[in-house]
Amino acid sequence: MNKHVNLTSYDDVEKLDNFTDLEFMNYCDEKLFLCEKHLAFIKKMFPKNEKIDICEIGSGNSKLLYKLEQNNMINNAIGIEISRSRYLFAEKFKKYVKSEKVTNINKNIFNVTFEKKFQIIVGVDIVFQLITAIQNGYEEKLLSWIDNNLDENGYLILELWSFESIIKQLHMNDNVLHIWSEFAVSDPFKYVLSDLSIDKDKNIIWNKKFIKRDSHGESFFNNILKPYSKDLIVEILKKHNFKDIKIYDSWDKEDDCEKDEYIVVAKKQELVNES
Repeated sequence: MNKHVNLTSYDDVEKLDNFTDLEFMNYCDEKLFLCEKHLAFIKKMFPKNEKIDICEIGSGNSKLLYKLEQNNMINNAIGIEISRSRYLFAEKFKKYVKSEKVTNINKNIFNVTFEKKFQIIVGVDIVFQLITAIQNGYEEKLLSWIDNNLDENGYLILELWSFESIIKQLHMNDNVLHIWSEFAVSDPFKYVLSDLSIDKDKNIIWNKKFIKRDSHGESFFNNILKPYSKDLIVEILKKHNFKDIKIYDSWDKEDDCEKDEYIVVAKKQELVNES
């Protein structure tokens, strides 16, 4: 049986062979800078300079965890990333920033267990939607995993994409949409050309072609994402032992998210002992 595309689509992302030493350092510095908005957001959640235990699902290069550690906010941090290339990048990144409190794990999230629970579990860059689109029942499975590994009164932070504008455009264009974007100069790729469509389960199929900056070589990347409206995610989280659910349209400043992206913060219900 073939693996779902979402399990393998990041296999060569941030492959170290694509970076010179200088390009690697510049790239890491830029990624850390881009986490300023996440840092500001989490600082507001813990205004008393409390050091936190945090787990990031789909942690990629672990830039967020390193940023939090640099700002003395970490007691213990775990990043879980299924992509081998991104894990190896994160490990080199770890040496670059001299991290001592971040542990990177290169496994499928459902094969990871912990003895101690976390104050925060976070999934940015629409990772939640990548996992739940893999198979029917994965939404329930992922939320159960989160519930099992989150402290009572701990926080779940998710960055999601409703895809409302994309879906409207798809309906106006025979369910096919073509978009191109240009990357920052520190990125080894210059352009990405995206083809979007909708599958039978109403998930977004996103096929990307990357054009390298210097050689003009091409690289291809495909994944499938499950859309979540704000109302839908609130309804789902309420059914899964979460309360005080809040929606934010930005992390720190207006327009620091893509269009239709938003952040949801939910607090795990405290268990009530019946005597």
